[in-house]
Amino acid sequence: MRYAVEHGYSLMSLNKKSKIFNGLDEQLINIGHEATELPYMLEKIAQTKEQELKSFTEKLTSLIEPVLILILGVIIGSVIIGLYLPVFELMNVIQ
Repeated sequence: MRYAVEHGYSLMSLNKKSKIFNGLDEQLINIGHEATELPYMLEKIAQTKEQELKSFTEKLTSLIEPVLILILGVIIGSVIIGLYLPVFELMNVIQ
């Protein structure tokens, strides 16, 4: 894509083939191209994508965190029970 843009092909004609940008991004690129503000529009698109990615990773983290805590609790509980069970059995044998 970079090679094609460097050799005069428009970004939108290449996007029609590869579908890198979605509808809103495509409109912003068209506006930027017509207003000769394409670098500014691409920067805005990049900022939007960064915000979307940050929001997605925060949501994913908030969903995974409780599951990991539960798994660790089960593992630690199993280890503690595994350690104390022989002690309790020894107490029953002694009595």
